[in-house]
Amino acid sequence: MSPFLRIGFSRFQMDPGLEYHEEVLSPYCAVYMKEEVGTEKGHVHKQKKPTMYPPWSTTFDAHVHRGRVMHVMVKDRTAELRSEATGRLLMEAKYYLEKSDAGGGADGDRADGDREPEPERAGLSALHARRGAIKQAKVHVVKRHEFSATFFPQPTFCSVCKEFVWGLNKQGYQCRQCNAAIHKKCIDKVIATCTGSAVDSKETMIHKERFKIDMPHRFRVHSYKSPSFCEHCGTLLWGLAKQGLKCEECSMNVHHKCQKKVANLCGVNQKLMAEALAVIESKQQILLGQKYNRSVDWWSFGVLLYEMLLGQSPFHGRDEEELFQSIRTDNPAYPRWLAPDAKDILIKLFVREPEERLGVSGNIRRHNFFSGTDWTALEQRRVAPPFRPTLTSPSDCSNFDKEFINEKPRLSCADRALINSVDQTMFRNFSYVNPAARDP
Repeated sequence: MSPFLRIGFSRFQMDPGLEYHEEVLSPYCAVYMKEEVGTEKGHVHKQKKPTMYPPWSTTFDAHVHRGRVMHVMVKDRTAELRSEATGRLLMEAKYYLEKSDAGGGADGDRADGDREPEPERAGLSALHARRGAIKQAKVHVVKRHEFSATFFPQPTFCSVCKEFVWGLNKQGYQCRQCNAAIHKKCIDKVIATCTGSAVDSKETMIHKERFKIDMPHRFRVHSYKSPSFCEHCGTLLWGLAKQGLKCEECSMNVHHKCQKKVANLCGVNQKLMAEALAVIESKQQILLGQKYNRSVDWWSFGVLLYEMLLGQSPFHGRDEEELFQSIRTDNPAYPRWLAPDAKDILIKLFVREPEERLGVSGNIRRHNFFSGTDWTALEQRRVAPPFRPTLTSPSDCSNFDKEFINEKPRLSCADRALINSVDQTMFRNFSYVNPAARDP
């Protein structure tokens, strides 16, 4: 590899004898690289490459060859050329012999333009114009996370859906700040804010004031008798004893080094929570960041009624962006077998103008869909439910999910001063009140 110069222009100084008061200087550098060419009249210098205009305080590389001349000119953008003048230009240059930039440089006093390359390096290929260029990895900023495609050299599990991350090359994403590993398909289901120092994203600013979870884990040192994986970075917990930490509440397993990077989402299933939030966010006013009132609740009621009648969501999309676009522009599909009254109430609940939506304009109880409902008897709890679960005893919990039953019951304890500041008459007829919150 031939030697080269790395040159950078720092500043310039005009000749004190040059009077220049009319206009403000806005100088820039022009670099002309001329090569020695043999002709009938002798050797002359010709410019073969286009003129370079390097910005101030930046560097560029120039190979050192016999006969090459570098002509540097400082110009001004605002003034017309009146006369040629002399001045001083501060230039920093380093002379490189080795292939690596580190340790192979010297100060500018070694930069001799007439210096020939070493004989053993004369046959090596020269540096190209993009020497040292590196392709930057694409970064996806979500909830302050900085996710980039990553190759996992060992078996890794997703920190969102807890499933194995499959693939041969760059199987998933990993956050540069907190090292959280996820599937590429799970990037839209991340609800935890990064515990690192990534910049705020647009999605973070939209959801920051709307939704917040702060439930810290209760980690304790634990020894695992079988191979276990960290549920944050997804890699194996190494060691024979005390390999990691285990949460006493939600049984989350993490490395010792990952403890400070785990978000406060104790007992929260991010995948299910993201799906639930997608339904809540299916209101146009919330999607567009507009102010809204109770009309959005009637839209949500329409989404819930549609899913209960048809068993599917009224809006679809391959990702979060397509789903939001479908909510804003598409109309739900209604099968032929759907009852006319059911179709009519859904159409009126999905009216995009909030003031014309059923429930805001008109009494929804008078709709034909509820023609067989006795609202007075319903409010007095005298209506027999259409489904009654089978119970063997008052303490029978067979109709509940075992995972939910196995969780330890916890009563939230709020600040007494905060509770006293709330009008307690609003909770007078509640069927249950936390005993710890009662007045002494």
